[in-house]
Amino acid sequence: MSTQDFVTRAASDNLFEIAAGNLALNSSDSTIRAFGSRIIADYGKAESDLAALASMKGWNIPTAMTLLDQQKLDTLSFMSGSVFAQKFAAVMVMSQGHAVLLFETASGNNGVPDAELRGIAAGRLPMLKANLQLAEQLPQVVIGK
Repeated sequence: MSTQDFVTRAASDNLFEIAAGNLALNSSDSTIRAFGSRIIADYGKAESDLAALASMKGWNIPTAMTLLDQQKLDTLSFMSGSVFAQKFAAVMVMSQGHAVLLFETASGNNGVPDAELRGIAAGRLPMLKANLQLAEQLPQVVIGK
């Protein structure tokens, strides 16, 4: 995986998660709102850390998310109530799993060439795995209400 490929994908993930988290803050479901707040904080920090390193190293940080991430966000933005909560829960399981896989790949032996970026990716894994575990509980919580 090239450094720029990882930076682009991670930046898009950060933008998507923050935007989706902001949508979740308007949910009537308190569990969804709490998870939204958590991912805004976690991915906001990840975004600023990545931007700082990219600036220092001269890497390009996209200012817009990928088309796929934008489509997922657009879908969520047209929903409300329990329909939003259920779709948000399903999307978060998928997106958190994707983030874990991306960062595991980037931090591995055949990951990104830049050692500092590999270290940052490895350092983010515990947070990403914790968010995945919480996301995996969301569908049951939402359906149970």
